[in-house]
Amino acid sequence: MREFIVNGKTIPIGRLGENESTVIIFDVKDYEQLFGQGVFELLHQRKGDTQPYPCVIQHVNDTVRWIVKDADVSVQGYGRCELIYVVNDVIAKSEIFTTVTGEALQGGTEPPEPYED
Repeated sequence: MREFIVNGKTIPIGRLGENESTVIIFDVKDYEQLFGQGVFELLHQRKGDTQPYPCVIQHVNDTVRWIVKDADVSVQGYGRCELIYVVNDVIAKSEIFTTVTGEALQGGTEPPEPYED
């Protein structure tokens, strides 16, 4: 599994058809110190979606880890995700990123007939 540590506003989350091959890592080491104890949420909106949906994430030490599922990369193009930190039912911090899903060569199940000399 490849890891991508977020250090900008654009996140390459994978290619069409991939499943659990990319983990996106957000550095959140200062959140609790700055805002108090809370919980994280991650919403993702694929290209063409009208509404974002929640993603399964893990809060591990000073990071939030998003293991990208096949549904997250089912549409090629640019999307958005929002990392939200909630303290006492109030949004203490929110950050929006651009996500990029790359295209993939998707062929049929049968190989073509060999070329004749």
